[in-house]
Formats: sequence, C-alpha cells, structure tokens
Amino acid sequence: MRLFTITLCLLLANVTTNPVDTNASPETVQLYNTLLSYTQKSNKTLFGHHDATLFGAGGGRSPYILGEPHNGFRGWLFSVQQAQNENPDELCDIKDVTGEYPAVIGFDLGGNVDDADERLRNAWLIKKAADRKLIITLSWHQNNPISGGRPWIDQDHTGVNITHPIRRILPNGDYNHLYRQRLDSIADWMKQLRDSSGHLVPAIFRPYHEMTGGWFWWGTNQKTDNTPDDFKELYQYTVRYLRDTKGVHNLLYAYSPDKVKSASDFLQFYPGDEYVDLMGLDFYYIAAFNPSVQTFQQMVQILTDTAHAHGKIAAITEVGIFNNGLDTHHNFWNDHVLDALKSGQGTTRLAYVLGWGNICLHKCEIWVPYKGHPAESAFLVFFNDAMTVFEKSLASSVAQIVVG
Repeated sequence: MRLFTITLCLLLANVTTNPVDTNASPETVQLYNTLLSYTQKSNKTLFGHHDATLFGAGGGRSPYILGEPHNGFRGWLFSVQQAQNENPDELCDIKDVTGEYPAVIGFDLGGNVDDADERLRNAWLIKKAADRKLIITLSWHQNNPISGGRPWIDQDHTGVNITHPIRRILPNGDYNHLYRQRLDSIADWMKQLRDSSGHLVPAIFRPYHEMTGGWFWWGTNQKTDNTPDDFKELYQYTVRYLRDTKGVHNLLYAYSPDKVKSASDFLQFYPGDEYVDLMGLDFYYIAAFNPSVQTFQQMVQILTDTAHAHGKIAAITEVGIFNNGLDTHHNFWNDHVLDALKSGQGTTRLAYVLGWGNICLHKCEIWVPYKGHPAESAFLVFFNDAMTVFEKSLASSVAQIVVG
C-alpha cells in the first residue's frame, strides 16, 4: 500500500508529474514535483551543500580522519571504516552553524566508480541523508576513460593522446566497452540505494557539468576537440543506457553549463527536453564582486527564463567564491547570492542554490562557513531569511511520500 500525502502548496502549484523517465519510481516522481514546485515559487529557495557530511572544516574529532590544524580548527573526513561500522555522521559544517542540515546534499560518484570503499561510504551517507528527508544530488568527476588520467585536463599527466574522447566512448568507439562497464557499475549501485526503511532513494544525477568550459575531458578544449553534437550524443546515450537498458528509475537528470552569455549559449550543448529534468548553472566569483553581481543576475535570469520556457526545474547547481574569498568577504552569501537573487528579474524562481564542499585536510578550501569562522554570523542572516529553506522547513513544507 502506498499513501501519498501532498501539501496544499503543491496542489496549488499547478505542477506536472512528468520526469523524462516515464517509469520513474513514485519517490522519484515526488522528488520531481517537489523541485518543480519550488522552481515555480518566487519566495522560497532550498539551500544545498556538497559533501556536507563527508568533509568539513571545523570541529574535527575522532573517529573522523583529521586534517591539519587551520586557524585553530581541525578539518575532518568521514572514513570508510566509519561507514563499515555504520557510525553516525554527526559532523556537518552547516548544521554546526545553523542547527540544521542543508535541504539539498551533494555527493560525487568519483573518478573510479568501481572503488568498493567509495561506493560503500557514499551509500551509507546517502542513506543517512535520505532518512532525514534531504534531497540528494550526484555529480560525476569521472576519470578520463581514454587515458585513465584525472578528469581535469591540466592534471592528466599520462601523456596519452586524448583527442575526441567522447566519440571514442560512444557506440562504435574503441572505448565504448569501458564506458558501458562504468555505466553498469553506476546502475547496479543506484538500484541498491535504500533508506533505513528499505525504500529506493531518488536522486538528481548531474553528469558532465560545466561542459562549456575547457577544464574537463568532456568539455571544449584543443586537446579534446569535442563538439556540441558530441556532447549531446553522449548525454543522450548515458540517459538511454541507464534508464532504458539498465532499468534505473530513481534518477532525475540535470544539465548544468558554466557561465553563459545568452539563451542560445546556454542551450548550445543541450541534449533535448526528452533527456533533461533540471536545468542548472555553475557560477563562481573569482574574487569579491568579480565578476559583478549584475553579471550573476543576468546569467541566473537566462537560466530561469530558459528553464521555465522549457517546463524544467531550475537550480544554481554550484556557486561560490574562489581562493577562500569567504575568509575576507564574510557577507558573500548575502550580498553576492541572496540579495542578488531577490533584486533580479525572476531570478528567485529556483529550486535550490548549492555551495561546494569544505575540504580541509592538507590544505583548506572553504566555500561555506564552519562553526567559529568569521563569516558565521553573516551566514546566520542568510539562514534566517524568509526565502532560504533548510532541512526543517523542507520537511514541514513539501510533499512527503509514506510507503507502507
């Protein structure tokens, strides 16, 4: 028996329940409806944080793997052994600052999808997040299937010729067999994702993000010579293989380029409405007010206008300030993100905004404040704003599926 409890706000939102997977699980359809309802609102946006319970910059303690001391604080990493022991995932920088988990939590499938330890750890942390009713999003920093090197071109030191990597992993390519094996591994893992009640966990799958940039092997770079048509075919093939060949029905599919200048620029690599549930945008400031807040507004408006025109979920799939800019510009999440969205034209029509994960082991990369960080008090202003939605507001305001 399946009982669907749907809140009034969802009923009034006039949303449709049509993911691109017509056989999507009930939980996945419900996730789609929830995200689309937030997209269609202009006064509420979910906040997300990548790797929120995997890595952190403050409060590290045993049995976590501890980082080097940083400004009097210890970074941490949830270990594979903790997952094997089914230890609680107690630490979370966002929770330590606000008292709540982010509404959306991101994880990455990693360079090697066959790494059993990573699969186990991710599955455990996703299970815990799903038990809290958080929304899961998955990116994929996949190692180069041609060279075996890192996904970033400038970090691939194998010396292997990586021209046309996309064509070589598609059907009739000499590495298609390897790519199918990777998709098989993802499919098997995705079908086993369960919460503590044994229910299938739905997730947003965001492969091949920032394809408009030149830093990944799937992007546009002289060393790869990929084309927009190559990318479209890869994305379409990936969706069809997971959805139709392997029968994975707990995924929503996200398309998220880097900075764009126009709607046509945004859609240059777009694989088509029948393959995409969510349109996203990754936007990073190089430094405070560089690029300008107005540039951010303009790009977000391109995103929201395009997503609404195509009937898609809209999200800022990554946003932040490089080089630990938060250490010196403490009000970043307000004056560069929240205030910019609220003062733009239609730029609050977003399901969520996601910050990247704090990593503070050998060196620190800080994207959101941790407990004791100088930006903590400013982030609490962001947290307390009526527009931002974290864990508890998500649980109380959106539709829930109860399966029994």
